[in-house]
Formats: sequence, C-alpha cells, structure tokens
Amino acid sequence: MFGRDLGVIMNKLIVSSVALVASLAGSAMAADMQVKAPVVVESWTGLYVGVALGGRFSDSTWTTNCLSAGAPGGVGCPLNFVAQNGARFLNDNPSGFSSATFRPSVYLGYNWQVGNWVLGAEGDVAYGQGNNSIKGIPGAENLAAATAANPGSDTSTVKETWDAGVRGRAGFLITPTMLLYATAGASWIHMEASAFCGSAAPIGWCRGPAGPGSNVGVVSTASTTKVGWTAGGGIEAMLWSNWLARIEYRYSDYGTFGYTLFSGLDAIAAETKLHTHTALVGVAYRFGGPVLP
Repeated sequence: MFGRDLGVIMNKLIVSSVALVASLAGSAMAADMQVKAPVVVESWTGLYVGVALGGRFSDSTWTTNCLSAGAPGGVGCPLNFVAQNGARFLNDNPSGFSSATFRPSVYLGYNWQVGNWVLGAEGDVAYGQGNNSIKGIPGAENLAAATAANPGSDTSTVKETWDAGVRGRAGFLITPTMLLYATAGASWIHMEASAFCGSAAPIGWCRGPAGPGSNVGVVSTASTTKVGWTAGGGIEAMLWSNWLARIEYRYSDYGTFGYTLFSGLDAIAAETKLHTHTALVGVAYRFGGPVLP
C-alpha cells in the first residue's frame, strides 16, 4: 500500500515538474519573440525661441581729424593738422571711451542635426544703453591754456543703444545633450557721438558763427546705425525634451563712424572706431518632439 501511494506521489511530482519547466520555457521563448518597444531619442533639429540676459562691453576711440572743417571761406581739412590748429590741440587726441551695460535680448533660430553635428541659423535683438563721457573734446581742447581757476567745461560722449545680429552656427555634440558651438555673422548697432561746448577760446574750440563764445552751452550730436561682423562661441545643454540653456561670448567689430559736429567756425570733423564684447546666458524653447532612430 505504502509503495503504491509513494508511486502515485512521485508520478504527480514528475508531471508537475515537467509542466513547470514547459511553462518557463514557453515564457522565455515568448519574451525572446516579443518586439521590443522603440527607443525614444531627443533630436536637436527644430525651431527655437529664447531670451537671454548678459552684458555688453564697448571700446571706442574718438579721433578728431579737423577743426573748423566747415568754416566760411573754405578752411577745410588740411593735410597738416598741427600747422592749422597747433600742437596744443593734439595732446588729448585720440581719446578712448569704454562702457559696460546690462543687455537683455530675445533670439530665434533653427537647428539641423546631422549625426553628432548641429548646424543652424539664428538672429537676435537686444537693448543696452552704454555711454561714457570724458572731460574735453578730443583734439579741440587747449589744455595748455587751462588753469585751476578756469579748467574748461567741454565734454564729449560716445553712446551705444540697441544691437541686432544674424549669424550661422556650427557645433559638435560632446554628449547627446551637450553642444559645443561656434557662431559668426553680421551685426548692427546704433551709436551716437556728441560734444558739449562749455568753454570759449582759448581753452575750448567754441566760437560759433557770431564770434568767440557764441556756441557756449550748445550740444551737437551725430548718430548712425553701423553694420559690422561678429564671431564667438558657446556651450548649450538640452535640459529637458524641449528646453535648451546656453552660455555664449561674442566679439563684434563695427569699423569707423565719421561725422561732423557743430558748424561754421566751431565745426569738428572726427571719427570713432567701435568694437564690443558680449557675454550672455540664455534659455530657449525648442518646438517639435523626440524622434525614433
């Protein structure tokens, strides 16, 4: 009796074991045959729009080329500046102007990702009022005639306001979510040069058409929008699926702005060379979603 019961139990154990093995094998085969879910990959391709905060640092040089350029009788601008105006008017000419300003901006661009490379085009518009004023007017101040009691009160100012640019970008993905890039293109900036005549001759150059001192208290301003070139680079990170953050630096050169201030006997012909350094941090939203490989 006991042997028969033991045999029945053994048979049941064998059958149960076979069934369990068969079940596990079937599950493994089903898992192998199951189609894996597609892997989602974030792409850098797409349109993006962003905002940035930073600073613009401007360096400019004012050079006066001629005094009384528009004087009645056609004094004009002679080749020998010293012979016409005297060496005393050259001791502050040229003069340097530098300024720094807070610079908020908005930017818009499009990226194309090709493997680990990202190519793109971008434009931005920014505003920052940077200006620097100095005592005297470069090349138009007779410092030798100034005294402690009468030091003269002429001033001159160079100011920059808005700037904008259109650039190309090229970068390499050092990781799938980290882009190292370079950028270059065209840049525009609005700038002004102005002078205040606070002193009459012999200290200052203010004389005016009515005679010495008639233009004292007068401000003359020349303004322009200059186009130049810009180049720089930065690093950009994909924070989340559609958000990008960057740190960027750009150098811009706007060449020379030529102008004439005042008129008649007070005319001052000058030019200002300008270049800027821009540093910023920005956050952008990229339109479009992830892609399948």
